[in-house]
Amino acid sequence: MDVVEGMNMEQRDWTNVPEELLTLILSHLFLDDARRFRNVCRTWKSVPDPIEQSPIRFPVPQSQWLMHKDLSRGTCKFSHPVYRDAYCLGSPELSGHSQPSHQPPPGGDTVISSVLRFSKGGWLLMSKGRFSVFFYNPFTKAKMYLPLVPDPERYVLRVITFLSTPASPDCLVFGLSALFYRHVAISIIRRGEKHWNFYRFENNLPIIPSYCNPVFHKGMFYCLGEGGNLGVFSPEDNQWTVLVKPQKIYKGGHERYLLEIDGELISVFVRRLGSQISVFRLDETKMAWEEVSDLGDNMVFISPTNSFSRKKVIEGMQNKIYFSRLHKGCCVFYSLDTKKFHTLLTDFSSASLYNTPEQLRSCWIEPSADHHITEEQLNW
Repeated sequence: MDVVEGMNMEQRDWTNVPEELLTLILSHLFLDDARRFRNVCRTWKSVPDPIEQSPIRFPVPQSQWLMHKDLSRGTCKFSHPVYRDAYCLGSPELSGHSQPSHQPPPGGDTVISSVLRFSKGGWLLMSKGRFSVFFYNPFTKAKMYLPLVPDPERYVLRVITFLSTPASPDCLVFGLSALFYRHVAISIIRRGEKHWNFYRFENNLPIIPSYCNPVFHKGMFYCLGEGGNLGVFSPEDNQWTVLVKPQKIYKGGHERYLLEIDGELISVFVRRLGSQISVFRLDETKMAWEEVSDLGDNMVFISPTNSFSRKKVIEGMQNKIYFSRLHKGCCVFYSLDTKKFHTLLTDFSSASLYNTPEQLRSCWIEPSADHHITEEQLNW
């Protein structure tokens, strides 16, 4: 019986599979898999795409993509850890060939590439020139412009983040810059406000804020110092404090990141080229950093513009830190199990990040296509 079944399988004409079934199969494939599907035969190649190929149509919900600019082609690419291919998206706002709808101020910049600053909920927070800050959704092309920064020498936005989606009434944009180690400058604008608010504080304790984005945790903005100490800003009473604890724990780090996992603050320190990766959780009962050796079912995504964690969506993706780096087109991660760097699609294994180019103009993004936002809601 097995021999007969084997013969039937060999003699089966795969070109006669009903088109409805082929269309259904294709609707669950993306990038590399869709290409392999079309390479089976001419009949399969001719099956029309049932849906538009886009990260927002990805079969796995809540997927995380590394968005990085390809300046040579004027496009943006979206790379996913489980695919070698990248999805390309042409966008003037992202490639730097468009201007905000408002007129630039006298003497201001005209044609300058927009800069990625932060990403959350499928939205990008971007700046253009010295005065313009705006939100942009690369999947719906929706844009929302914030009031112009009145004095870029004063309103310096070294690191920046925002709360909620731009159309939410409680959206707030928070920016911070260090004025040496003695002072910090903080800029805030809330949804509906016509002007930025500026605050300058003298540090009660020395701190040099790192370049990682602040994290909103339990009603406060937490800013990671280069050595691991923390500065905290309360948007409720507009007060800034450098905490006595946790104390500095790290020296000589090349990259620093701050994020939340299951309601706890997590810091990640990366030495040059990944020669050492250290992960800590903040024990808030002792206000001390404790080293972490296992992330459980969590995935951590870090980049120069944003960092966050999510529960695994695909088996094998957990307990890893995903970097904004590629190796032969594949996303690079650090495994807390092997203590090495790998990709999911190749046999790449390395003790360092050597030969894994960092995508400098990049961020991790979770695609969103909320088409219910009205034109009125796009007015800040």
